[in-house]
Amino acid sequence: MKIDRRFPPTWSADRDRLYWREWAAVRRADRGADRHALHVKALGYDKSHVRFNDLDFSKVLNAFREVSKPADLLSQIEAIDGRKQLLIFSIQRAARKLSLDVIVAAAQPIGELEAIRVSLSRQLAQRKSAAPI
Repeated sequence: MKIDRRFPPTWSADRDRLYWREWAAVRRADRGADRHALHVKALGYDKSHVRFNDLDFSKVLNAFREVSKPADLLSQIEAIDGRKQLLIFSIQRAARKLSLDVIVAAAQPIGELEAIRVSLSRQLAQRKSAAPI
């Protein structure tokens, strides 16, 4: 994946395009809409869109869609479901980052831990040596 240096690590060019596309839909629906006022409505305060975390982004998209698609309840429900999916993804990502030793310790009898630790250490060393520089 190519890193775009214009955006912080929590923001991507795809997310930026989605944000501006949704904002354009708001402007078509209401020429007098204030983007930052919608940020405040969604978050309780103003914040730069490139600094949104996943939850902030979902809340602001939902506020945008309330203006651009007020009769489309499905899009607003999807925004809520999207927040739930982002939370599930975040939990899964965090779980993958847990130490394998901790996971193994919880799942295996104590007598087998040393052999498993040695095996995992070897696998990790092999992955590191095979990783492209």
